[in-house]
Amino acid sequence: MAIKHGLAGNELADCFLGLGSSYRMLKDYKKSIQVFLEAINIFPNNNELKLFLSFTYFDNNELKKAYSSLLILLTLVHKDDNLLAYKNAINSYLEKISI
Repeated sequence: MAIKHGLAGNELADCFLGLGSSYRMLKDYKKSIQVFLEAINIFPNNNELKLFLSFTYFDNNELKKAYSSLLILLTLVHKDDNLLAYKNAINSYLEKISI
């Protein structure tokens, strides 16, 4: 609802991130992927959205998409403080991948 009523900039990107993550946590991966793809279309330089799209692909067992999107993201960032804020989340997925 908030997305359609005038949010802009970082607030809108954060809203998309929260909505997509909520759908992911509810295991509604199709909706989560749709939200993240829409958000990335609006915010193509937002690496946080790309990261959480990768998490959703992983949770939905779309491993090739998850891995490829993470590799693409890795090539785009070197020291992105916004991504580093999610270090714990990244580490939890790295643990899942290495199992």
